[in-house]
Amino acid sequence: MSARGPYRLNQTEIEEAIYSLSSDLEVCVVGVPPKVLSQAVAAIIARPPQWQEVTREFVIRGCRSILLNFMVPGHVELVDGSLPRNTNGKIDRKMLSMDFQKLFCHLDLCCARLC
Repeated sequence: MSARGPYRLNQTEIEEAIYSLSSDLEVCVVGVPPKVLSQAVAAIIARPPQWQEVTREFVIRGCRSILLNFMVPGHVELVDGSLPRNTNGKIDRKMLSMDFQKLFCHLDLCCARLC
């Protein structure tokens, strides 16, 4: 669960909306601490080589047509290859979240006191 303003967001619901755009994608939605208010929602998407037409705009446009405005990811990071997995074979959400927070702090997009 992530918080965005007064709303609680179920990350799985957002991931399912992105999967509905293309089932070949690997998706992980994480909360990222922003400078103001509550968490921003970020989607990390691994796309296979045959899906290079999947862009940030495509994902955001698709999410806007399916989800409510406050559920649409504010950040979309596309990676080639696959997402890291834990020993159980599931996408390692914790590692991706930490990596994404480091990236955002490096770019000065999040609150410095949290990182």
